[in-house]
Amino acid sequence: MVSTTIYHITHLPEWEAAIRLGTYATPSLVSQGFIHCSYVHQLERVANHYYPGQIDLVILVIDPQKLTSSLMIEKAVDVDDNFPHIYGPLNLDAVEKIVDFPFVSDQLFSLPPELA
Repeated sequence: MVSTTIYHITHLPEWEAAIRLGTYATPSLVSQGFIHCSYVHQLERVANHYYPGQIDLVILVIDPQKLTSSLMIEKAVDVDDNFPHIYGPLNLDAVEKIVDFPFVSDQLFSLPPELA
C-alpha cells in the first residue's frame, strides 16, 4: 500500500453530491474502472491539461492508508509518468482535506500555497 498522500481534482458540486450520497465515484470509474488521482507534483500539469479555465475546482487530499478500494500506481504512457488510480469508489473518510483550486491567470492553475 502506498503511504504517500494522493490527490484528486474535482468540481465542488460533485464533491458536495458525494457527501450527500456517502461515497464518491467518477465517470472514469464506470468507463475505465478507476478514479484518476495524482501526486502533488502532478497537480498543476493535470489541471492545466484537463481543466483550463474551469471554475469551482477543489483538490481532495487523500490518505491512501484509509482507502477501502484498491489503489494501484500505473504508468501513463502518453506522459511517461506514474499515477495513482483508485479501483472502486472513494470512501469519504479517506479524504483528509479539501483545498480550493481556482485558476490564477490566463485561466491556468498554480499549486495552492497550502500544498506547495
